[in-house]
Amino acid sequence: MPKSHRPYAPEFRRHDGATSAEREELTRLRRENRRLRQERDILAKAAAWFARESAVIPSGSSNS
Repeated sequence: MPKSHRPYAPEFRRHDGATSAEREELTRLRRENRRLRQERDILAKAAAWFARESAVIPSGSSNS
């Protein structure tokens, strides 16, 4: 078969130029990015909550 008629699929590339391994890594990284953003948002909310709570407690009081 002439070279020009062979199916073109080096490393199973798609139209976007990414290999299947690259697509899998991109999917994994997007999932990790989403999880890290959620964790960051939770921590920011917790920090804001603790900042508000510490402002409510009088500075001279002690519960011990």
